[in-house]
Amino acid sequence: MTTRPRLACELAERPVARVLLALGSWLCSSACFDVQEVPVDPAEPRPAPHQALLIDDFEDGDVRPSSAAFAAWRCTTYNPGPGLQPVKCGPAAEGFDSPHGYSLWAELHDEPNGALEYPGASLFAPTPAATLFDASPYEMLRFSAKLTLDGALAGEGSSVSVTLSCDGASGGPRSMDNLALVSADWQHVGLRLADFAQPDWESERIDSATCATQISGLSFDFGGLGDGQTGTGTLLVDDVYLQ
Repeated sequence: MTTRPRLACELAERPVARVLLALGSWLCSSACFDVQEVPVDPAEPRPAPHQALLIDDFEDGDVRPSSAAFAAWRCTTYNPGPGLQPVKCGPAAEGFDSPHGYSLWAELHDEPNGALEYPGASLFAPTPAATLFDASPYEMLRFSAKLTLDGALAGEGSSVSVTLSCDGASGGPRSMDNLALVSADWQHVGLRLADFAQPDWESERIDSATCATQISGLSFDFGGLGDGQTGTGTLLVDDVYLQ
């Protein structure tokens, strides 16, 4: 898996969540509105900009998003990983003003070798195999979240890296990313899609407008440790939708 800078330096450089290379063709069910899955056909009707697409409100208590445009939620760690740092995720009995959400827990380790590996954990939902999703009719990605950090992670800023990947038709990682500042208390977050940007470390360049028409997954990441440090984090998310 390609090593890349993550949340520890995001506030300065905005590198972002790209763990999906580790899960096969992704790199690495029903919607509120009738969303056309791809392969993207520009001739197909698209939802009006004012409409909202519920990706998941987690009230069904399972791993499948509410929208059929996305496949089951899953999680992993990276740098190193997957499989080298403890991680678990699944339905949670706590949401934002609701009884259900989704949780990601991980214990992250940076090897004491004089270099920063930027370990991180990711909760993500890819699109179904061989499909892409056109997010260009929407202006905002909204969700609720709380993040609790312990150990060395507690000294890091409480930020979550949010990624919309668009590498389904690409030979390398392509994405557009943004940072959400969160806390240990539930809060609602709204991110303008126009403010998402491709990280500098991705060699295959794509403009954000094109990326938005070729979405292959959505992820929420946390991480960032100094050399030789260890820390744990629990991220809870709820009410994820495009508007």
